[in-house]
Amino acid sequence: MNKQKPFVHLFKTISHNYIYDVNTNVIIKSEDHEYKYLEYFLYNKENTNLSMEDVKKASLWIESLQEQGFLSNKRGKKIKHYLDNYLEGILSSNMENLILQVTQACNLRCKYCTYSGDYLNRTHSQLSMPEEIAKKAIDFYIANSHNTPNPSLGFYGGEPFITFGMIKNLTHYIKERMRGKEYSIHITTNGTLLNEEIMNYLVDNNVSLMISLDGPREVHDLNRCFASGQGTFDVIMQNMEKFSKIAPEYVNKNIMFSSVFTKEINFCSLSKFFANFETIKDLNVIGSTPNTYYLKNDDIQKKLNNLKYDDDIQYESLKYYLSKMGRIPEKNVSKLVKTWEDKVRSDMEEKRMEEISLRDEYHPSGPCVPGSRRLFVTINGDFLPCERVSETSKITKIGSIYTGIDIEKARKLLNIGTLTESECLNCWAARFCTSCVASADDGETFNREMKLSYCKNYINDAESKLRKYCICKEFNIPTEKDYDIKYV
Repeated sequence: MNKQKPFVHLFKTISHNYIYDVNTNVIIKSEDHEYKYLEYFLYNKENTNLSMEDVKKASLWIESLQEQGFLSNKRGKKIKHYLDNYLEGILSSNMENLILQVTQACNLRCKYCTYSGDYLNRTHSQLSMPEEIAKKAIDFYIANSHNTPNPSLGFYGGEPFITFGMIKNLTHYIKERMRGKEYSIHITTNGTLLNEEIMNYLVDNNVSLMISLDGPREVHDLNRCFASGQGTFDVIMQNMEKFSKIAPEYVNKNIMFSSVFTKEINFCSLSKFFANFETIKDLNVIGSTPNTYYLKNDDIQKKLNNLKYDDDIQYESLKYYLSKMGRIPEKNVSKLVKTWEDKVRSDMEEKRMEEISLRDEYHPSGPCVPGSRRLFVTINGDFLPCERVSETSKITKIGSIYTGIDIEKARKLLNIGTLTESECLNCWAARFCTSCVASADDGETFNREMKLSYCKNYINDAESKLRKYCICKEFNIPTEKDYDIKYV
């Protein structure tokens, strides 16, 4: 074997040993003696209990792999996003989503909300977006999305329906400006202001709705409260029951829920609620944890940790894979876990294409194209790469309705990996990285140490995805794109 160590990552499932070969993006299954030999060579791991015969066999096996192009020690030379050279063209013709922050006002005071006061970047206000700014943003989006196959526009808050009159005007404006084109409109809401007029508007305009719902009353009302402190669960359920009577087909097709998990919940009870509660059992739900970017202090971070229900999630994940094997009905699988596990499988299918070698220039997969994936427009008309980054940061603003997109600022966000170039070039998990610019934003500049502090989580997540992919293969669970695990 070459003196410089090969660029690989070793991992195991219960049944087998695997080597992820970074250069070729190939997973290789190995015998125990082969795996132990690599452990010794890569990590100086002693007590491998290998016989001389085992060492000889492992050495021959490694030579065979190298002859086939595996176990290269090559690293990239420079961090540069593969879309860097196309950035200007993408932002002038392929903008995918426009999201308008129509208001910062809200009738709720959710305890983990980014406007709650626990975050550095936002607080509640009574400010709303002037209609003139909203129309300019829509015009800008239309002008720069003519090659987008499925243009999408959204209203966001605060609570968007506080500005329902303006939303109706803007929907009419969109309809006129995009006459003859296929497009979609979506709104994120807390669900408490839905009345018959709003319901009829949503149905008539085929608007998709994302409603915040954290679970049964005792869970939801812990954090999602009116300004008075009163819980909101009953109001949302009453509105949903009414909506289901008015337009059942619309509800089944166009409404889904967003559930935020905090440490207080019992995950299995939560799964049963979304599967069995009559009013919402047939609707989809997306689960997430509270945003941990821009928190003011570590005490708040600890308060949001959700380790309490990890065992429950593992149990529900097991049920997901048993259903894929045909052992249990799919209806018995948690809708919350199904969303996550489907994403794991799709991620692996997208990022597991076999290659000859790493390119000299490449970038970890985390950042989206700023301004294209989700152009977020603040009430003042500023452009941000999405709704998750800071509205007050000096470095996340990438333009405005008055100046357009600042290509060089967008390019800097696209190539955020240059901040930690040495670490990224030597990271086996770069293809699976989910690092975002928010992980490096301290409000004034991009902070290298802050970005690195998230890396362990991203790497653990990447290994978990690899392991689950291999488990699918071990149990003959079909994947959409069937990349072989090599047994050389």
